[in-house]
Amino acid sequence: MSRAVVVKKDRTSAILDAVRSLTKTDVMIGIPESAAARGDDAPITNAVIGYLNELGSPAQSIPPRPHLAPGVANATAKVVPQMRAAALSAVEGDKQEIEKRLNAVGLIAVSSVKAMITAGLSPGLSTATLYRRQHRKVAPRMGMQPLVDTGDYLKHITYVLRA
Repeated sequence: MSRAVVVKKDRTSAILDAVRSLTKTDVMIGIPESAAARGDDAPITNAVIGYLNELGSPAQSIPPRPHLAPGVANATAKVVPQMRAAALSAVEGDKQEIEKRLNAVGLIAVSSVKAMITAGLSPGLSTATLYRRQHRKVAPRMGMQPLVDTGDYLKHITYVLRA
């Protein structure tokens, strides 16, 4: 006995559109250009500060203190289930759920990067930098860890979804 297959609704187009949406969307972690400016009219932006610390700058005596790439990598165990759920949502043609899952990925990765910074990056600050921080004439700051002086850089680390 053979059974007839009845197609109630062709969702092929919606599924292909959702899969395309998932594969074409990047979750970018860091300092977007729109949030790069520093609040205290500093000569360099938060994005430049992040870049200099991530890779180091021998010319400015800044050792590499990787935090963006390793922070995102540390989030892998929590990100994978979200990406798996996004893929299943794509197969179901649910673009809203895909976006929800990609936003969750961004939040998880940002949280991981910030946790890495607040836990303390290596190498620590030089004695000269610590001295300068403690003896500023205007608003001395007591931040003892790299990238945690005013909190401006830390609060601007975020994510964007880019299609």
